[in-house]
Order: sequence, then structure tokens, then C-alpha cells
Amino acid sequence: MQIKRFYGKTVHAAMEKAKAELGPEAVLLHARTVKSKLGGGSMVEIIVAVDREAPSAVDELKSSELSKAREIAGSRAAIAAYSKAGESEERFELRHIGEELAEIRDLLHILLSDVKREKASHLPETVRGFYDRFVEGELDPGIAYDLAVGLEACFAEGSERTVHEQLVRMLSKLVRVSGGITLEGGPKFVALVGPTGVGKTTTIAKLAAHFKLRLKRRVAFLSIDSYRIGATYQLNTYAEIMKIPFRLAQDPSELREKADELSDHDLILIDTPGRSQRDLKRIKEIESFLLELPQVEVHLLISAVTRDRDVRDIIDAFLPLGVDYLIFTKLDESSCFGALVNAAVRSERPISYFTTGQDAAGDIEVATVERIASLLLRGFKR
Repeated sequence: MQIKRFYGKTVHAAMEKAKAELGPEAVLLHARTVKSKLGGGSMVEIIVAVDREAPSAVDELKSSELSKAREIAGSRAAIAAYSKAGESEERFELRHIGEELAEIRDLLHILLSDVKREKASHLPETVRGFYDRFVEGELDPGIAYDLAVGLEACFAEGSERTVHEQLVRMLSKLVRVSGGITLEGGPKFVALVGPTGVGKTTTIAKLAAHFKLRLKRRVAFLSIDSYRIGATYQLNTYAEIMKIPFRLAQDPSELREKADELSDHDLILIDTPGRSQRDLKRIKEIESFLLELPQVEVHLLISAVTRDRDVRDIIDAFLPLGVDYLIFTKLDESSCFGALVNAAVRSERPISYFTTGQDAAGDIEVATVERIASLLLRGFKR
């Protein structure tokens, strides 16, 4: 099945475009009015489906790569070319299937969201504004609806519970927080993983400053990020300033060796290379390192400015590394905080820390449900 979006001034106009491209058998699955990105106003977005394989690079590959192989048939080169074409064909087909599944997932999300929005029209006026604000902040519509319904009790006659108190009470049932890193007996290995640019090296420095300078614990740095010279230099600089040992492991076996050298420390913070959530092969390379440290505690870093859809992909890609906790960075750069709750609910992992700025000696806080409630309610009063 091929699923695709089209736009037009009316549903009819959009369907005309769909049938012109996909054929008369195109079926309308969903339609909604959206704001136009060009000069205001609105337009209609439709999602249509056609029950056939999408013409793609796979077909082009068959007609080009395989024909080349036939031209040199009978030789070893022909066999190699044919094999290469088959492998490339398989990669294209897998990518096509992945894209189609993503389209279906997005479609279901839209449909379910619209059902919740329709239900939200029946919410009392006292809490409808909360629902709208939650959804604008990218909170899952289902969660937003349930929270809004729960907040209605705050406006009942005689109620003394504030909106913030009630929201904290409800969020406590949805979101877990860890209380931060605990050090109890023996060396504690903590690895920070996540996408590129999320702030792993800076967050490691913040954690080191807290445990070394404030709590007077023995802290060490261990890096497996030999890909970015800048990151290694930055972490080494932090180590020199705070008088913290620094080690770099080039391969998994060396990691075990370097870890043994630091075993007399209370906390060993491990810096890992940033990886795109779509680069599963390189994420797998990180796993080969972490397997050398069976007791390692893994924290997945996610930027608070990341779109909710991308957060879902990040969670799917990195959870196989054995993620224990979530850390949300760059709260100071975001105005939408629904993804924090969505990620905690979907991943079923507690949140350990928030970072709120660039100060390497501060701007980090242990995550609390009270803080999450305040972020969701930013702009509301009572």
C-alpha cells in the first residue's frame, strides 16, 4: 500500500491532485484543515492510499543495475554486479518498507489525535484552555485530555488544591524520576549516550563539577569518542581544570583496561560519540564498548528543543543500548515541554536530570515531577 499526503484549497481539489498522481483508485483516508505556511489563511490536507507498490528507486535499480549485469553475463564481473544489484535492491526495499511504516504510524497518530480533539470539545471551559496549551506544547493528545479532565477538580466549589498540586499528583502516576546518580559502594560507571549536538560532553562536566567540587567525591573521565578531536580536547580541558583523571579508549578491549586503571574512583563518567538516530550501525558500535562494562549505568540525553516525532525515533534507536535513565538538556532553549512527558511514558524510563544552560559548573538539576508540572503550566496562573 502506498500512502501519501496532498494539499489543496478544498478536499475536492486535493483529491484531484492525488488521482492525477496515483490514479483513480486512490482512496481518501483522512482530511483536515491546516494553517497555510505561505501568507496565512488555511488549506486542506488529505491523506490518501492506493493498494499497490509505490514506484521507487527499486524499479529504477532493477532496470539499470541488473541490465548492466546482463551485458557482462558469463564473467565474474557479471556475477559481482548482479550480487551488488541484489544487495542494493534489498536495501532500497527495506528503506521503502520503513518509510511506509512511518507513514502508517503518522497516520494513526493523526487519527487518534483528532479523536481526542473531538472529545476535547466537550471539556468544560474551565479546563479546555489547559488541554489546548498542553497539545500546543507537543504533549500527546491522549495524555493532555486525561490531565485536563483531572484538573477540573481544582475548580469545584470548596476545592483547596491548586492546579500545580493537582498536576503534580497526576504526573506522579505517569512519569518516574530517579533522584539522580547515587554512589553506593565500589566504582560507579555512568555512560552518556545520545544524538549529535545534544550536549553530552558539557553534561559530563556539569556532573563532574557537582560530584567532585560540591560532594568531594573521586571522579574520573573515560572517553570512547575518538572520532571528534574537539570533544576529546574539551573533555581533557575540563579534566585539567578540575584535576580529574582522563582516559581515552580506542576500542572495546582497551576500554576494559582503562576502566581497571580508574577502579579506585567513586564515579567514572563515560563520554560517547554522538550518533544520528538513523545511523543504527554506528549506534551498534557504541554497544560493543558498553558490553565490556556489565554494570554500566546508561543515561540517554535528549535535547528539549527536539520535535516529538524525532524524540520517538531517538528512543527507538538508543534503547537497545540498555538505557536506564533519560536526561533532558537545553531546557533554557525550549518553550515546548510535552515531549519530556511523552518520552518518559513511551520509554518507561525514569528521568534523572535536566540541564538549563551552558555553565559547566552548574545549570544542572535533578529532575522532579514538580519541575515538569511547572514547565507544562508555564504561562498559567492559579
